[in-house]
Amino acid sequence: MFKPIENIENEVVFLKFDIRNENDPSGLPRDSFLIYNKKNDLVGKISLLYGYDKNVRYSGHIQYEIDPEDRGHNYAYYATKAIEKIAKEYVMKYLYIVTEIDNIPSKKTIEKLGGQFQETTDVPEDVWFFNAQLKPISIYRLNID
Repeated sequence: MFKPIENIENEVVFLKFDIRNENDPSGLPRDSFLIYNKKNDLVGKISLLYGYDKNVRYSGHIQYEIDPEDRGHNYAYYATKAIEKIAKEYVMKYLYIVTEIDNIPSKKTIEKLGGQFQETTDVPEDVWFFNAQLKPISIYRLNID
């Protein structure tokens, strides 16, 4: 089902394929990448869940994390733009991106990407990663077709 993943790059970042997890706890396959800037400095990581189920709305298809000292350079934005190309190859029409309600920089990144706000909610108890300590989340939908 899955093609070999190539490294991906654009004008700002280089994504180096790290690992494929076909047994992700979410139940969906996940590819993870390391994010490098054009100076070849490791600045963060990003992953993509393939497919759709009830859980992915709350976990998001895309999870990114930029190292604190490298924030403010739009690396998450450019890494997500690169990941969109892979999602299109797998005929995914939209992606959910989720952030905690108080993560303003992430919300700005998602909105810059064109993410459409869906709702703010608590993670339901029947979602695989539920934890009573979780903060409420904001859910965005990013159309990629």
